[in-house]
This record gives sequence, structure tokens and C-alpha cells, in this order.
Amino acid sequence: MSKQRLRDTWLIHKHEAAVLGLLYVTMTAVWFSFGWLLTRPLKNSAIVHNDQSMSEWFVPHRTPRLNSLSFIGSMMSDTFVKIIVTAIIAIVMLIIWKRWLEQTEEFIINITNDQLPAWLEHTPDLFGCTDRIR
Repeated sequence: MSKQRLRDTWLIHKHEAAVLGLLYVTMTAVWFSFGWLLTRPLKNSAIVHNDQSMSEWFVPHRTPRLNSLSFIGSMMSDTFVKIIVTAIIAIVMLIIWKRWLEQTEEFIINITNDQLPAWLEHTPDLFGCTDRIR
């Protein structure tokens, strides 16, 4: 019986990782461009105006109960909660299936998908694309 090498256990190989990376960069560029369009050339468009009007419509309809529910919903998507829940799921899956690789990859992907946009959102405006207050 030959010992299985660690690199043979990875779910994706170099070509697949390259395709995945290219897709990630492409999707990031698409959404970045969409945001840039809305904050620059289309800043005074009907789309932006309607979005602002909807936000302002909600202000007089706020109640303490809805504020509390909104806070709970927002906190459920907080980075810390995502990391803890992902870690718990990874441990449970590890216990059930006795495999560590898939859970580790899922954990890293989940953290990357959450942390990278958060980092970009709170990074100083490197490209001059946002006028909003952060």
C-alpha cells in the first residue's frame, strides 16, 4: 500500500485553481465597475435617485421593534459570526466524515469571501471611486 501524498488529496488542481482565480477576478471587476458607474457617471441618474428615495422612505416608518429585528439580522451577517459558524460546521463535518481538507478549504474560502470585500470597503479610496461617507 503506497502512502497518499498530501497534494494528491486537494480537491482542485492548478488549472482549476487558475480558472477559479480568473473567475473571481472577473466577477470582482464586474461588480467594481457596476459600483463605479453608479457613483460616477450615473450619480444623478434615476437609479440612484430611486434608491435614495427608498432609503429616505424607510426613515419615518422605523419602530423600536423593527430596529431591533434589523440589528439582529445585521449581526447575523457579521464577520465574527460567520467565522464562528463556519468553524463549528467544519468541526461537525470533520467529526462526521473524518476528513479535514474540504472543511479547511471551505473555512478559508468563507473567510476570504467575507474579509476581502470588507477590507476593500474600509480601505481608503485608492481609485477615487467613492464619494460616500464610510
